[in-house]
Amino acid sequence: MPSVTKTNGTGVTNNTLYVTDELYPVLIDTGANLASYSGNINGGALKLAVEELRPVMYQAKGTSGAIHAVLDSRYGNAADVEARLQALGNVDGYDFSGATVTTVGNITFAA
Repeated sequence: MPSVTKTNGTGVTNNTLYVTDELYPVLIDTGANLASYSGNINGGALKLAVEELRPVMYQAKGTSGAIHAVLDSRYGNAADVEARLQALGNVDGYDFSGATVTTVGNITFAA
């Protein structure tokens, strides 16, 4: 599995994800399709989660509950972010207490 390496400058090793700023990629597993929980709050559970996590960029993946995101480490590491997400509790019928945040070692881009 590729590794994540903080570096100043440009890395040269294949299959290594180099981070040149205070950013890191994560997989957020909410365990449910957050689009289903959007009725009572302006934008619903997904909107509130994104506002809490403040990702540099993110993509909610279909109905699985997965959110791929790039986060800024100035707002905490994966464990800090997971605790903040879980602390949201029940939002618009969805309970965030079981959500997980995992730092990932690779990113795939597709056109």
